[in-house]
Amino acid sequence: MILDLAATESCRAKADVCIVGAGIAGLLLAVKLRSHGLSVVVLESGSYQQTEDTHPLNRVIEIGAPYRGGLHGRARCLGGTSTRWGGALIPLLSEDTLPRPHVGLEGWPVQIDELAVYLPEIEALFGIDKGPFDNDFIKWIEADREIPSGDTDFIARFAKWPTFRRRNLATLFGNNIKRDQDLKVWLNATVRELIVQDSGNRLESVVAASPSGSKLVIHADRIVLCGGAIESTRLLLLLDRSHDGCVFRHCNVLGRYFFDHITLRAADIVTDNVFRLNRMAGIRFVGQTMRSLRYELSPQAQRNERVGSAFGHISFETESLSGFDSLRDFLRVVQRVGRVRPELT
Repeated sequence: MILDLAATESCRAKADVCIVGAGIAGLLLAVKLRSHGLSVVVLESGSYQQTEDTHPLNRVIEIGAPYRGGLHGRARCLGGTSTRWGGALIPLLSEDTLPRPHVGLEGWPVQIDELAVYLPEIEALFGIDKGPFDNDFIKWIEADREIPSGDTDFIARFAKWPTFRRRNLATLFGNNIKRDQDLKVWLNATVRELIVQDSGNRLESVVAASPSGSKLVIHADRIVLCGGAIESTRLLLLLDRSHDGCVFRHCNVLGRYFFDHITLRAADIVTDNVFRLNRMAGIRFVGQTMRSLRYELSPQAQRNERVGSAFGHISFETESLSGFDSLRDFLRVVQRVGRVRPELT
């Protein structure tokens, strides 16, 4: 059920769970919780769609080097950044969740086996193939002679990309959101306050406001922040500030050490055999699933060089716009709005 706080007078509501953010994490969690019979309210600061490239609430104060990722690449709307993301899906390596003393990192509170049980469900949701992600994929598609593998420093792995239409969670869960009376998604509802019980032990409610000034107070047994790295951090800092710094008194990392997708152009490849390069690094399709090659730094190499995880991939550039670019822009519109909208291409 979709509601718009901007078109509603101030009100109060109750739910078993209140989720902040209607993006990938928020909608996935909401639908999962509903399957267990819990009532859910989702608060989304954006509207039904974000038609502009950027959203004013994503502006950040920069005191160092300019950071483009704060404003660009993030969407506030039903579906969140899933309306714009590329869609590459690939699981972590088991070593990624283990302690890595060579870079001073403790292990994760969950291990890869606990996460892997959900992989078939995610593959079915996004409609991607069930094949392997690692070197076994090379054998599966009989490309042993085309794709180098077996190196001790780099692991060949293959991400899976769903179709453009299936990348948007608002499209995938459209029927759930519109018809389920116990799954309420409030749009134009920006969280302004997190209220703690008098005992000070737990959150009891969330206050959201619309651009028009309407307020919504949600009382819930559980409150989950799924607003993304920057917005969720902002809310936790707001919570801490409103309680004189007592909530995270013993935490010295909140609001610090944020790293986005750090990328760099490492090299330009010049080849006298474009066909062979394309057969090695080009896109492959398994049914409707697009597969792309990436070389990940092996756990052994990470230990030897005392560095963290990293990967490299080969991308192809064209000197001018082509029919492929036009087709990609068209399909991105389908991803954003769930249907053909020629006026947005």
